[in-house]
Amino acid sequence: MRSWAQRLGAFSLAGSIASAGGCGPTEPGGAVNGGPATGGASGVSGAAGSGGAAGVPGSGGGAAGGGIGGNGATGGDALGGSGGINPGDGGSGGAPDASADVDSGPVSTVCGDGIRGLDEECDDGNTSNDDACTTTCFVNDFLCVTPPVNDSGKPASGRYLGEGRHPVAADADGFAVAYVEPGFAPPRIALNAFDPKGVRIASPLLVSTGTKSKPLLFSSPVVAALPGTKYAVAWTDFDGDGDSLGVALRLADPSAAPSGEPAHANKTTTFSQSDPDVLWTGTELVVAWVDDSDAVNGPDIRYRLFDAALNPQSTGDQTLADSPNAEANVALGTFGSTWAAAWRATTTNGSETLEARSGSTTWSVGPHVPPGTEDKPALAELDSSTLLVVFSAGSGAASKLRGALLSPSAPGVTAAIALDTGVTKAQSHPNAVRVGSRIYLSWREAAASGDPKAEELWLREVLWNSSTITLGAPLRLPRWDGHTPGDQRFPALAASPLAPEGALVTAWDDYGLVFGKDEGAPDVVVEFIPAPILRKNLMLDAGSG
Repeated sequence: MRSWAQRLGAFSLAGSIASAGGCGPTEPGGAVNGGPATGGASGVSGAAGSGGAAGVPGSGGGAAGGGIGGNGATGGDALGGSGGINPGDGGSGGAPDASADVDSGPVSTVCGDGIRGLDEECDDGNTSNDDACTTTCFVNDFLCVTPPVNDSGKPASGRYLGEGRHPVAADADGFAVAYVEPGFAPPRIALNAFDPKGVRIASPLLVSTGTKSKPLLFSSPVVAALPGTKYAVAWTDFDGDGDSLGVALRLADPSAAPSGEPAHANKTTTFSQSDPDVLWTGTELVVAWVDDSDAVNGPDIRYRLFDAALNPQSTGDQTLADSPNAEANVALGTFGSTWAAAWRATTTNGSETLEARSGSTTWSVGPHVPPGTEDKPALAELDSSTLLVVFSAGSGAASKLRGALLSPSAPGVTAAIALDTGVTKAQSHPNAVRVGSRIYLSWREAAASGDPKAEELWLREVLWNSSTITLGAPLRLPRWDGHTPGDQRFPALAASPLAPEGALVTAWDDYGLVFGKDEGAPDVVVEFIPAPILRKNLMLDAGSG
């Protein structure tokens, strides 16, 4: 059997950023050095394939690219190395090994056994095609909620993914997606939960219950996964705190409907508090939002800490940013043993900077021309001392993805870097997340007008070797091709610890015809993608022909 690292070696890399970098050289005989990342441990000796001697131990590969073992004997390569999913299995022609590997656990023998095989994109072990993985073990686009069919024979749509930084959350118990249902007065906030393999575990959960909860179309719900298969959901609420907009906060248990009124994260109620983000750090819940109560300095960024039962850890709101600039679009991320925040700050002359803070350390990137008003930055931890912030800059067709490397040892003004120097189309809606040892970047990119298989949403792996970023080959997120320009918006990412190497949870608003475009509103589409990502048949990808 071949390891995942070998299969991923077919993907080309492009776009070196910062100082030096790139992939390691290829050695004779099929052994490939790992990419520019911290090296993995040496692999165990591979067992002999049919007609061949045992392979020598692997030399240890890069963490980002996956380690690839030493040369196997002719007639059946036997591959080792800790980067492979099943190191030590027999080579091609050898008998399948269904036992548990030391590094990787049980080995798949057939699609549908619930164990991901080397030639499978996924394997959830069930016989449904209406979830994250098809019966033929391909990653599948699927609707977050299975809607009733209307009179026209198409699914009745009407859900908007939360436009905050984290409308999707995941942990070892599964993942959940938060969204707005606009077809009610007032609109409703709901949550749908899934098991660790992407199978729906319950009916959608209505979160915005109670007489004081008045969500809006732009309520932008966000969600954080808490211990005990519970979730914290926050959203912009109208008049629930007694004065204009406030930040509603609710504990959601997919096994039971919430009762009573939602709480509010904000203690300050003057004017508006809105557009929240949430993050569970492992010990506390961080809720941050835009506060418009300062009549002198304008919008600021406030936050508050809670425990897993949503008990507040302070009597009042705390300040993240309070400057003469207008702060907005806050995003949270984990960093080391604590958390970090990034936001956009607009000056009085219309230029913009990207601001970030972790503890008492602050950074500033820019100035630059502001992007679209809805774009938020994103944070992903590269290592314990380096944080990647991703954002968009430039207006209209000039909007492009940018990044910056933030280190506590180099606070203050930080230079921006172009993440893809060869792109010509407008880019927006950036996102980034760390999945195990890998970092993934997603974004929206303008599709060519008139393209019958127009593509909007893209995904790339970010490789890091402690000084240099290298981007993997771009992958199309959607797996079906019924798109026209403008169909796909607001991609969201979350990291699942699915064994053995994690998985990527992604969701977006989709106006595609198959998902109910005739109804005039989008629906929420979800994908659950085990890492390392394998695209077994690129013809399934939208826009690939």
